[in-house]
Amino acid sequence: MSNYKNLVPIGLIVFGFLGCYTRLDDSAAKQRQYDQYLEDARTYREGKIYVDSFASYKSALEMKNTLNICEEVGDMLLESNKASDIESWGKYMVDTYPKNVEGYEYLIDYYMAHKNYQNCFSYYDITEKRNLHSDTLTAKINSILYEYDLGLGRYDEIEEYSNGYAVVINEGKYGYVDHSGNYNIEPTYQYAGAFGRDFGPIQDESGEWYYVDNEGNRRMNYPDDLEVEVTKLGYIGNGQYAVGNESTVYFANTDGEIISGPYQDAGAYNEQRAVVKKDDKWYLADLQGNILSDGYEQFAMDVQRNSYRNGVAFAQIQEKYVMLNGDGKTVTTQKYQDAKCFLDDTYAAVEINGLWGFVDNQGKVVIEPVYEDALSFSNGFAAVKKDGLWGYINLEGKMVISPVFEDAHSMNANRLCFVKEESSDKWAVLRLIRYQ
Repeated sequence: MSNYKNLVPIGLIVFGFLGCYTRLDDSAAKQRQYDQYLEDARTYREGKIYVDSFASYKSALEMKNTLNICEEVGDMLLESNKASDIESWGKYMVDTYPKNVEGYEYLIDYYMAHKNYQNCFSYYDITEKRNLHSDTLTAKINSILYEYDLGLGRYDEIEEYSNGYAVVINEGKYGYVDHSGNYNIEPTYQYAGAFGRDFGPIQDESGEWYYVDNEGNRRMNYPDDLEVEVTKLGYIGNGQYAVGNESTVYFANTDGEIISGPYQDAGAYNEQRAVVKKDDKWYLADLQGNILSDGYEQFAMDVQRNSYRNGVAFAQIQEKYVMLNGDGKTVTTQKYQDAKCFLDDTYAAVEINGLWGFVDNQGKVVIEPVYEDALSFSNGFAAVKKDGLWGYINLEGKMVISPVFEDAHSMNANRLCFVKEESSDKWAVLRLIRYQ
């Protein structure tokens, strides 16, 4: 009996050893099979038999999935040059290894080669959200950061964007396009002006003047007790707008009350300042119509007829422009041959010695005057004219969109603008793909 008891542990040891040996043998067999799949895949690849190569790689990955082999498969598919397989594999790598940057680099390389920049930016944004960092990937994205396309719409005449909408003129009729360049109000009006935060001024087909919303609905009338014929209706800024005709203009508020006037002409309010014309001179005025400055020949204005922004305005005297603050005092002794008013809180375009550069609101030159013409900065870009054609620079003064256009407007908040292609009499919508 005692001998039997001694045999039990020995038997267990033997069975355990045999089981372990079987498992090791099975593991070795699987490794041999895995290695064989890879060997077959690489052999097929060398012979350019890509379908069988892919099948063998896939069998290997089903046994053991590694990022290195996934990358090897990706390289093989690039050699095969089958676009649908390349894209699908890139997505597979991203889905399988979402926290590794290699799949994103592979997929973005593919999209860059096919100029599908929108997808490049979409996948790059995913890496940003997942805190994946790659100098290589950042460099790739920076190389396409300013790629653009031109929308299908073409327009006879078009103005700058104002609060998301731009006035467009086709066959003598006025309408509005939205931030994508699509009509939100078809050109049916005799006149349309720059859109305010809520409403735009129009003259309808019957000759009547009023304000419409972005769907073309009539929303606001000018004061009915105005004692002049109305042929001008202005941009609504700081709750007021100019209303009148070519010789007599008042400021009214959105409650229908006359606030100040009459003037010979007037701009629009912004930052509680507007310019008004009296006795053939232009002045800076506050919201109550109080005159704040000396009289000038004229002021630089934008499409909204704003002259005052970023705390300053440009006024002309003796054929030179000076920079004024909100109290009507000169900011700097520098005088400019010409000037464009500020469009945001960055830099304004000014002409010095026959060339255009850029200044801040203290009059400091921040980009030297080297351009034939220029528009003030708007949303990080400025249109500039070089060698007879227009392009765009960034805030560092780097030309980021080559000068290839006959004419150009300012960039809006959606990084859209209007350009006129060389040898074309039509305007098109330029869209920076990164921001779409």
